[in-house]
Amino acid sequence: MTPRTLAACCALVALLCGATAALAGGTKSLRYTSYREFDDAETKGVLISSLGELSAGFASRKIDMKVPFVRSSVTATDGTIYLGTGDQGEIWAYAGKAGLRKIAKIDTPVISTLAIGPDGQLYCGTVADGRVLAVDPKSGTWKQVAQLGKKGEGHVWALAWDPGRKVLWAGTGPKGELYAIENGVAKQVWSSTEKHLLSLQVAHDGSGALYVGSGERANLYRVEKDGRSRVLHAFAADEIHAIFEKNGSLFIAVNEFSGGAAPFGGGGTRITFGPSTPSVPAKAPLPRMGTRAGKGAIYRWDPDGRIDQLYAAPDTWLAGVHVEANGEIMAAAGGKGSVYLIKTDRTVFTAYEFPQRQVLAMELRGPVKLFGTGDGGSLHLLEAGPARPSVFTAKVFDATFPTRFGALRWSGAGKITFEIRTGNTAKPDKTWSGWGKLEGVVAMGEIGTGRIRAGDVRYLQWRVSFGSERAVLRHLTLYYLQQNQRPRLTEVTIGDAAPGAAPGGFGGFGGFGGAPAAAAARPPKSTLVKIRWKVENSDGDTLNYKLFVREEKDPVWKPLGGPEPMIGKVEFDWQTEAIPDGHYLAKVIVSDEPSNPKDRAITSELVSAVPYLLDHRKPEVTGLEVRYPFLAGRARDSYSVLTELAYSIDGGDWVPFFPSDGIFDSTAKTFAVRLPDNLAPGQHTVAVRTADEAHNVGVAQITFRVGK
Repeated sequence: MTPRTLAACCALVALLCGATAALAGGTKSLRYTSYREFDDAETKGVLISSLGELSAGFASRKIDMKVPFVRSSVTATDGTIYLGTGDQGEIWAYAGKAGLRKIAKIDTPVISTLAIGPDGQLYCGTVADGRVLAVDPKSGTWKQVAQLGKKGEGHVWALAWDPGRKVLWAGTGPKGELYAIENGVAKQVWSSTEKHLLSLQVAHDGSGALYVGSGERANLYRVEKDGRSRVLHAFAADEIHAIFEKNGSLFIAVNEFSGGAAPFGGGGTRITFGPSTPSVPAKAPLPRMGTRAGKGAIYRWDPDGRIDQLYAAPDTWLAGVHVEANGEIMAAAGGKGSVYLIKTDRTVFTAYEFPQRQVLAMELRGPVKLFGTGDGGSLHLLEAGPARPSVFTAKVFDATFPTRFGALRWSGAGKITFEIRTGNTAKPDKTWSGWGKLEGVVAMGEIGTGRIRAGDVRYLQWRVSFGSERAVLRHLTLYYLQQNQRPRLTEVTIGDAAPGAAPGGFGGFGGFGGAPAAAAARPPKSTLVKIRWKVENSDGDTLNYKLFVREEKDPVWKPLGGPEPMIGKVEFDWQTEAIPDGHYLAKVIVSDEPSNPKDRAITSELVSAVPYLLDHRKPEVTGLEVRYPFLAGRARDSYSVLTELAYSIDGGDWVPFFPSDGIFDSTAKTFAVRLPDNLAPGQHTVAVRTADEAHNVGVAQITFRVGK
């Protein structure tokens, strides 16, 4: 090892050790290791793999078309690409060095599909008026070949030219009919039980058969040249948007859309994302381009009937599929402006990411390769070599509070350069710092690290540029230390809420009435009193608590719970058996010291708002006197307000009654109540029970005689 290499290794070890030591003081880390964590960011010429790796992407060049969207495309034998657009029904041609030119304008809103026939004849299908037109690519003149369905209602979704039979196939809606057009004559060959036939693929086996994808139940059909049909596979989805045949296998783009239940009971193969991501199929009444929310998947169907899901997109529907000669698959996202590359080992890359939100057309068959977009009609032409620039810009990271940012640590290879900017607004503006490089960058093999130079700020954004075709970033970790936030106690309570007065009649001398009622159920008296508290802990630190109580008139707080602070608990059982009666307050002190060094730890405290009455003494019943049928006496307690009076004759049920003034609101009450008039002559015993707010109960009784 050379001295220079040794010095670099020592510096790297020092940086890593420093980062580890800081973890004990609340250091946190933000890790980027998966496709999902990278995929939501902004990219320019960067490939994002399903393994969570970034690398230099493919080059492309944008051409604005000044149309709302590019809906369809086809490549002619001479390499010219024809493009169907909306919403003015225009057809354009792109021919490499000859550039882009408009060749025709049709009196229809959308050119939904294109096909190339014999001798370069261009055919197009329309939406809303159900026409198939023949267009002269040179002059731009056109004529109607067929009217399929009622004008104003019909849709021609897909055209496919069969060179063997010299037949132009047309898939339509809203009745799901398949037409064969020969010598200018359209003949209905097959009528499905579905509403829309969205995708067609002429079978490569020379049989004259056609593969058809539907747009209601997402069924894959094979229709023979004589109109006989069978379902090859059924999906629990809403549509088969595209079909591509390669070596006898079919590659299929299947979509589900939000806003409805599973079609027809949800039978068939579902798009899956693993056990933790359930599939929720939804139903779309009219298949069309636009801003529909949904999810899609690419499947391979083999002639033996085997079906294999190759890729699933959880947040976008898929508008197209293409298979290269080497078996790699391109899938166009109809709702996200992305193109996905699926390798033969099933590693998935976000190969292109365009500012337009829809990739609706994809032409990769000829010498010129391009994508057509919606949400702003543009062409993106593929070019040789890696993209320039090739930059990945992460989403703005919100640390929630003012934060000290430390090291950035990554695994990668080749020439990669990081830059950082910081600020205190959620969206970068002129108050942010400019982009700046990391300090003290050290690399040891594939591991690199560098420090972020920034004051305490809330927001940070990083980006990485790739300086070579083989440069790759595999994962990255950002270390940071948030400003410590004060834990705040919001409530401290002692015991449960005081029980209400027991229900009962109202009685007394003078013949007051009141129907007998059962005495209220009372919780058992316990000397354990529950103290509870609530706390706001905005930065998620581990907290400890110290608990104190004092009698309301006593200035000295007495500790509870032992000498060591309680950690994690938010309640305490206070044993009051040996505590004098009185009104007590509780105080809680909270600290985040378990998560912070002493010089950074913060404490706060709170006292219970309502004094708690601690009363172990029983109330008394005195001065009992019976002058049948009237019973009178007095109940009193030393501390607590009385809450109940009830009598029981000869051990019978307790009958509640009110004091003489009709309300339980003090520690002493007189009472007078009329006993039942129908007691049998002879000697009887009446017991009087009273209870206080502290659930203490006192009882007294007296014997009296009825009659002589």
